[in-house]
Amino acid sequence: FLTATHVPHRSLCVGKTTLAIAAMRYVPQAAGFYTEECRSNGDRVGFGVVALGCRKSGTLAATVGKYVVDVASFERVALPSLARAATAPVTLIDEVGKMELFSPQFLPRVYAVLDDASSTVLGTLPMPRYGHEIAAVEDIRARPDVAVMKLSKANRD
Repeated sequence: FLTATHVPHRSLCVGKTTLAIAAMRYVPQAAGFYTEECRSNGDRVGFGVVALGCRKSGTLAATVGKYVVDVASFERVALPSLARAATAPVTLIDEVGKMELFSPQFLPRVYAVLDDASSTVLGTLPMPRYGHEIAAVEDIRARPDVAVMKLSKANRD
């Protein structure tokens, strides 16, 4: 799993998703999904979710904080993409974060993929912000079968 190096009170936009998508170009049969910012006139107005392979997409959040999570749209894209993990060489999970965890079905699917010994997963995890940890994220980070690489602007290239 990729995670950003913690920089208190600063943007953590170091390129976790960009790196994960670039890596997936080498695995054309990969399963999973990634999230992306939705922008209008340079302003972030929400987040989208895109499934690998079929390029099916939906809304993750529009308008946790100032965004409203569209659980149904997220689940329509992310959950089927994780179901393909059993037959894929690599599964991308970008990301396991606060917004994604609004889906009650998401975390059990993530654990099912992680618990499958035949699965190889590339995922992204957020760092705790302002001292607030997300229990599910910390559980994944602490798993003995998970290696975490901290990404920063200094080491991302």
